[in-house]
Amino acid sequence: MPFLLPVISPRIRYRGCSSVYSIRILSLILFSSICLFSSGVSWGAEPVDPAKLAAIKELITVTGAATNSEQYARAFSQQLVSVLRISNPQLPDSAIQIVNEEVGQSVKEAFNEESLQQEIYPIYAKYFTLEELEGLIAFNKSPAGIKANQVMPQLMAESMQAAQLWSRSITPQISKRVLERFQKEGIQIRLVAPEPNTTP
Repeated sequence: MPFLLPVISPRIRYRGCSSVYSIRILSLILFSSICLFSSGVSWGAEPVDPAKLAAIKELITVTGAATNSEQYARAFSQQLVSVLRISNPQLPDSAIQIVNEEVGQSVKEAFNEESLQQEIYPIYAKYFTLEELEGLIAFNKSPAGIKANQVMPQLMAESMQAAQLWSRSITPQISKRVLERFQKEGIQIRLVAPEPNTTP
């Protein structure tokens, strides 16, 4: 069942709120961002067989997934800064630096305690047999697997850029077809141009 996101007023500012209340609000913001990606995940899964668990840990290590705490930290920081800027358009750089430092340290500590990993291990166990995990480990230790893990982040980033350019090229045709179909079906809509973003 999908999570319901809490309704948070963008007018809430730290100044004028108690520190405890403000912490609760920021916690709700971070929790909401996590919930966007966690719908459908089943918590409290069955314990993983020790041999399978060892293979899962090795696979995560050889693929470099164990060092991805920085990616989670960046995602949390960006989400938090975006929400803070709603009510604080002139958010100073020093505040952004504090967010980055504190979120980064918190996520790093959580990774060191394997709190997230403990939730991920059963998911790997659900989809892979021990033999399949061993095969994946062997591949990721091979020259081709090592190369794949090294270039995959940049490959994905460049693929996303290519996808964005592609989407821009077909957007006019999509818009034209949708509007023509609306007209054919007698559907009337009102188009409003988006307001320009004035946030520095």
